Amino acid sequence: MPCLSSSPIGGRFTRRTAGECAVACLSPAPGVDDRELAAEAGALAAAGLPATAATTLGDLLTGAHPGRTDPATRSVYAPVGLPWQDLALSWLAHGQALKRGIGRRIDFLA
Repeated sequence: MPCLSSSPIGGRFTRRTAGECAVACLSPAPGVDDRELAAEAGALAAAGLPATAATTLGDLLTGAHPGRTDPATRSVYAPVGLPWQDLALSWLAHGQALKRGIGRRIDFLA
C-alpha cells in the first residue's frame, strides 16, 4: 500500500511502499473508500483503531469531514482496481459537477 508522508525537505510529499509504511501511518484518522471493507479486512484493527475511525475521500471533498486537523496526521492512499476506471468515473463526475454548477475547485499541487 503506497503511503504519502510529509518530506522533511521542502514540505512536499514522498511515496513509500508497503514495506516502509508502518501501521502507525494509519493513525490517528485514516481515509478509506469503503469503511465496511476496511473494517472487514482488518486494516483498522491492525492499527488499533475502531471501525468508525476512517473517513472517505468523498467526505473530505464534500466537506462532511474536516480532514487533517493536526500536521502529524497521515494520509494513506491504497489504489485498488485499474487507473483508467478511476479516471473515467472522475471525468464523468467532473462533467456533471460543471453542468450543475456544484463542487469546489481544489489545487492538488498547492
